Amino acid sequence: MKVSVIIPCYNEQGYIYRCVDSICSNLQLVDYPFEIIVVDGGSSDGTLSELERAASDFHRVTLRVLHNPHRYQVNALNIGIEAAAGHYIVRCDAHSIYPPGYIDRLVGLLELAEEDVGNVGTPHVSSPGADTAMARCISVAMTSPVAVGISHRSLVCKEPMQVDTLLFGAWKKSVLEKVGNFDTRFIRGQDLEHNLRLAANGYKAVLHPGAPFTVFTRPTLPKLNLMIRQYAAAKVEIAAHTRSRPVVRGLIPLAFFVSLIGLLFTPMHWVLPTTYGLAILVYSSWTAIARKSAELLRLALVIPSMHINHAMGTAQGIWSTLLRKRGPTKWSGTR
Repeated sequence: MKVSVIIPCYNEQGYIYRCVDSICSNLQLVDYPFEIIVVDGGSSDGTLSELERAASDFHRVTLRVLHNPHRYQVNALNIGIEAAAGHYIVRCDAHSIYPPGYIDRLVGLLELAEEDVGNVGTPHVSSPGADTAMARCISVAMTSPVAVGISHRSLVCKEPMQVDTLLFGAWKKSVLEKVGNFDTRFIRGQDLEHNLRLAANGYKAVLHPGAPFTVFTRPTLPKLNLMIRQYAAAKVEIAAHTRSRPVVRGLIPLAFFVSLIGLLFTPMHWVLPTTYGLAILVYSSWTAIARKSAELLRLALVIPSMHINHAMGTAQGIWSTLLRKRGPTKWSGTR
């Protein structure tokens, strides 16, 4: 077995078949066998039935379904890695679909990579998690530099570039055996922690240009806000745990809102919020006009909500990790 594709999964009835279908589209483009390992956290919504249908429809590929008694995604990744028979391991997500040639592209990059390359990936595009105006607006926001900063979520990759972390990716199994699997203390942000550990062991994470895969974003604003708060808090916890320097862009939302509070009792208290509000309104209007979609005016609500929740999450991470000196947060209700 040359390649093992690992998919963490929990209650993904609406997504898992499309995900497996897209991965199996690679079958006609490769001349080597690969396996798909779905690690399920005890789904109760029909996900397993969809996997049985996929196994029947795509019988040319080895599709294995393993049980994850811990339910969390980070545990599923480790279960899949331990069970993987492939020389190369590709991590996929049930909330995504992948273009033809995706698997072979990552394998080829690893085969040609220098010895110090530990993780490779390609760009992605966002797609709405539901057929609603708000879901479509969230999808646009999740790749907007104004909403998420200049990060792996918004980068336009035209040539290979070293990054601090990337979405999903692929490794040689020998690299994972050297640096270790994912740290199960981090329910959120395990990708970032693992890429920082790769860097500490002399490896690089490299983002390569190529046909992007598609990620289905959160369908509602409350679900998006919860995810953002958790990831922001996790970044602080991971920085404290790894003794690494926090990424400056991740501190900007908190610094901005702290500045707002500091200016409340000064004659200039209106300048910063007014400027911010106008900038967001102009950007939302410009995006709605450029894309010919009036529903994107909702960006004027979505982007400030994302910024506020990121600031709240960062403050929570600082409080729990640096001030109370607690370990990583065990988020409830998180897959």
